Amino acid sequence: MQKHALAFEDWLTVPPDLSDPSMLREIIRSSQEMIGDKVSIGLEGTSCVVRSDSEDLVARALLLLDNNIQQQLVYLRRLGVKERLQEERNRVENEIQSGLRVEFPVDPEVLGMLIGTQGANVRKVTNECGVDRVVVDRDRAVVRIVGKTKEDVARARRALEVCSVEVAVPENQMGHIVGRSRQNIQEMKDRTGVQSIQVEDKRSCLRLLGTRPAVESAELLIRSKLEHLAKMDREALELDQLRKELQ
Repeated sequence: MQKHALAFEDWLTVPPDLSDPSMLREIIRSSQEMIGDKVSIGLEGTSCVVRSDSEDLVARALLLLDNNIQQQLVYLRRLGVKERLQEERNRVENEIQSGLRVEFPVDPEVLGMLIGTQGANVRKVTNECGVDRVVVDRDRAVVRIVGKTKEDVARARRALEVCSVEVAVPENQMGHIVGRSRQNIQEMKDRTGVQSIQVEDKRSCLRLLGTRPAVESAELLIRSKLEHLAKMDREALELDQLRKELQ
């Protein structure tokens, strides 16, 4: 501290991160207001200069000034974080609106099936569909897909999203569809990759669970089998009729 012509004087170097003149003036104004008119605070170059007839008041004003500057720096850092988060939020919202990002819930019980052994299924879909990333949030049981085109994202979602479909089966045909020892069901699971096919006897239907492509493939096989059985039944009736006519 130096003794000026009419006052004691000291200064505080302004941090480089606080170079906005209007912001500095506001800090000086608020500090001046708090310390009172027995102290003069000004800005000279890159330093805040404090003058007073009291050495104690100069020291106190410097303490206050330094505190206000540090608080402003903390605020600016927080503001910077907020701005970056807002920019990220805007980017995500734009991606969602453009179809470049989707997020959908998944039944926790089928997360393992969706992910595959050591993430094999997720890697496969990521590579085949050409998306940037597929993130599986186990805690929230959601899947997030981000890609460069909405078509790629939609294709990846279709390949990963698990769905459940019930296919009605006439009671008299259920045995043919299921097969002896559920052999036909196991064959359909192997061929389509559907996770499970459950027989709902009370409602006379099959409940399919798996990714949408797998479920749709299994449903197609079941309906094709039902059409075949119906055709064979019609043929059997016609054969019986012909035999009766020939008797």
